Amino acid sequence: MPAVRAILHELQHLEPEVASGIEADLTKAGAHRLGADAAHARALTLLHRQGLAKPRDPDETAREHAVWFTPHLDFDALTQLHVTLDTGDAVALDAVIEERARSLRENSPPGAAPPAGSLRVKALLDLALENSRVSTTLHLWLTYPGCHIEKAAPRFHAA
Repeated sequence: MPAVRAILHELQHLEPEVASGIEADLTKAGAHRLGADAAHARALTLLHRQGLAKPRDPDETAREHAVWFTPHLDFDALTQLHVTLDTGDAVALDAVIEERARSLRENSPPGAAPPAGSLRVKALLDLALENSRVSTTLHLWLTYPGCHIEKAAPRFHAA
């Protein structure tokens, strides 16, 4: 039932006859047997393809912007970066990353260029860290019987 509710939620803004046609298409494709998130995604995809997607409130869109990290499920040494941003910004970012990766590939020794995905990650890191500063403050707490001393070490700035 969660899948059906997710689908119906996306069809609310449509005229009943249009909604029933979309619902029939989704049912025929088996969307009602999927999980709620997959059914929701399937409904949105179909609505977008047919130009029937519900216009989104700009404030609602802005609330969806996010950056978060999750551990990679197969490799402990890797972490996945997820970003939700405006499509125009995503296209521009992709173009800049691709251009930077191409430059890195061209400047690699012959036959030693890393895989394309690694170059794109390196390009993204270069762009993100190029004008960044990292500030670190070390707080040291020493506890002795009968007293508590707090001493803050000087700030270190890494460029």
